[in-house]
Amino acid sequence: MTPRINVYGKVVKGYKTGGFNVNASSLEKFIDGFGPEDVISYEVGFKSELFDRTLRFNAAAFWMDYKDIQVGVADPVNPILVDIINAGKSRIRGLEVDLTAYPAPGLTLAVNYGYLDAKFTKVLNANDVDISGSFPFVQAPEHTLSASADYEIAQTTVGTLSANVSYSYVDKQFSQTGDASYIIPSYGLLDARLTLAEIPFLDNELKMSLWGKNLTDKEYYINHGNFFVPGAQFGSPRSYGVDLTFDF
Repeated sequence: MTPRINVYGKVVKGYKTGGFNVNASSLEKFIDGFGPEDVISYEVGFKSELFDRTLRFNAAAFWMDYKDIQVGVADPVNPILVDIINAGKSRIRGLEVDLTAYPAPGLTLAVNYGYLDAKFTKVLNANDVDISGSFPFVQAPEHTLSASADYEIAQTTVGTLSANVSYSYVDKQFSQTGDASYIIPSYGLLDARLTLAEIPFLDNELKMSLWGKNLTDKEYYINHGNFFVPGAQFGSPRSYGVDLTFDF
């Protein structure tokens, strides 16, 4: 549209081949195998650099239609055995927005937001009954958000000092196909890093960083489901560290 504003649209078709599942719950289900899945995806969006390139604003909207989507379903008696089925139809639609600003020399602010609406529209069980209402999409949080601030504090004789603070938020999400009772609750994580870069050392450069992750010591799941027994896997607690990098 202009040298600083670009719009686009695209349509993509793809497939994933069928096959046989060596972890099937029975010999009959192994022999039956599973068929290919197909998808057609539509996307429109724009990319822009505004206000003398001090603000970058990008956005995209997308829609994906799946047919015969392949889904792994754990056997209720022995969950180590997983049957892969072609679960009818599903659709995914969403929106992504990226905003990056340079409000002052050395300062960069960035925000990313994602909206996702993913659902099965048709899942037939062995009795040809549609059970899509109780068949959740896994690892598909409705809302995600990340924000960061980078600031180059000073350039000194011993190197360049900079700081970074970042926050990420993930909405609640289902974690096991075919069972809506296993949910990973929403959580947010705060990280920070202080870096001294370009340190002269033996005709080369060193970089030293002091960092902290999950600074609020948030307790959160990264997995939740029925493995051998019902259980959950927790994310890493608050941690600190130092990185030392030498550039040859």
